[in-house]
Amino acid sequence: MRGLRALIPLALLPVLTLGDQVSVYNSTTNSTEYSASTLNPFQWYESRLDLNPVELEIVVPPSPDVAPGYVFFAPYGNAYQSGPLIFQNSGLMVWSGSGLFAGTIMDFRPQYYRGEQVLTLFQGTLVDGYARGQYLLLNSSYAVVATVHAKNNFFGDLHEFYITKNNTALISIYETAAFDLSHIGGPKNGYILAGRFQEIDIATGNLLFDWSCLDHVQLNESYIEINTTNGSGENPASPYDYFHINAIVKDNSGNYLISSRHTNTLFYIHGNTGEIIWRLNGARSNWQVDENAQFQFQHHVRWLSNTNDTITLFDNASNGFINGNNCSRGIIIKLHPNNMTVTLVQEYPNPDGVLSTSQGNLEILPNGNAFVGWGSNPSFTEFNQTGGVLYHAKFSADPSTMNYRAFRSNWTSTALTEIPTIFASASSNSSNATVFMSWNGATKEVVGWRIYGGSTPDSLRPIVQVVRSGFETGYTLPAPFAFVMVEALSSNLIGLVNSSVFHTGAFEGSTLLASSSPSASIFPESTSSSASHLTSLLSLVLAMAGVTSILMTV
Repeated sequence: MRGLRALIPLALLPVLTLGDQVSVYNSTTNSTEYSASTLNPFQWYESRLDLNPVELEIVVPPSPDVAPGYVFFAPYGNAYQSGPLIFQNSGLMVWSGSGLFAGTIMDFRPQYYRGEQVLTLFQGTLVDGYARGQYLLLNSSYAVVATVHAKNNFFGDLHEFYITKNNTALISIYETAAFDLSHIGGPKNGYILAGRFQEIDIATGNLLFDWSCLDHVQLNESYIEINTTNGSGENPASPYDYFHINAIVKDNSGNYLISSRHTNTLFYIHGNTGEIIWRLNGARSNWQVDENAQFQFQHHVRWLSNTNDTITLFDNASNGFINGNNCSRGIIIKLHPNNMTVTLVQEYPNPDGVLSTSQGNLEILPNGNAFVGWGSNPSFTEFNQTGGVLYHAKFSADPSTMNYRAFRSNWTSTALTEIPTIFASASSNSSNATVFMSWNGATKEVVGWRIYGGSTPDSLRPIVQVVRSGFETGYTLPAPFAFVMVEALSSNLIGLVNSSVFHTGAFEGSTLLASSSPSASIFPESTSSSASHLTSLLSLVLAMAGVTSILMTV
């Protein structure tokens, strides 16, 4: 039994009004400092003062045509709290992983592993345009179920962690190696930063494939000169980054498609020999690419679902020093093998007309919409199939704030690695406390809260039933109670799990930390399915009428 269950007779459920709930959407966006772009916006919650997620500035409100699901992103920078986030379109938070993982978190998104939806992320340390770390898989309760490490004494890199249909992982690696750079104006005893990728069996950790650009790609294919923006090559701390791998995917033929930012090229690689089958774009392209389909300093290459001739990618069009276009965009391009040409199918330009000099992604959603994360410009946009903007949101006024990739997906969780948290405040023992309740990570399957009150922890009884409103719900109790507790409710009003007991009264502003597991039930379970159905039906009718809470007299 994971929570408290109580059957309340229908005759004892007088209705409370909407005004009994209190607003708990706290943010800095209305401040003069934010208006002047001198304060990075964030939210805070009475029940979780440790969580301060970014505040969305919704430039284009979500159209009815946006795809279903939440937004997944992991902003980072020095201006505010970093970490993986799940948000609703409205800007309300669903889950924050801040403080749960060491280092910097990148490439946070849902994927599938062994037929189950999981969350994946990179965890590590940033190093001048790349990173060193590992990869984590989280289940629907946000518990880590697998960790993937690079093999052969390498560190995994932030740019790619892709799970294949065979439950293997494709990961990017940046390798510093001694290299003769004298033929391009560098030192003879120089150092190079090689782009590498590996395919690893997640369950066993076995290395299945290992590929390095040094074995296949010459330095003269790079558009980045030595001694400019990406390493002098004079020492291991400044290796020449001529390749810069940033995306890897495997097709049904067992071959790999990878993106090299600094060669402006997509490489199609044989899955057995590692030989390059063809290059697309760049100095040695095997394809004739139409001018409007060409790209520069790109990210996030993918085959469009169920095709072997259509590719999606994020065209940065700039690296901050060289600009090839006036704004970044997501693009869909089509390959025509009969004459080896490439044409543009659709583009999704930045609504603000700006260049993202690093990072970014394009995701084609199941309904055909396109979801774009703008990388070094902290924002994301959803487009319809013809490029119309359906939703556009920003989340920082600080120029150091970035987000590697952003995604949209459905997700279901009851967050069983945590229990609900509660904060209650009363000015005196005779005052009615205001209760704030939240459950970090619980999705829309949690629809409400049952609040219990009593003079002692052992005398708790159900007081009121409140409709959930966003991440945190606030409610002022109808009478003084020295102790309170809350219980999360499913759509049929079944109790899922309860919080710890909280002492109100003179303990103004102080909190008892939640226990690691739910409290034991102190109410018997209902055995009347018909009564439970009537209670659920009544709640649904009341919710449709705009009623947000039910007073319980027990």
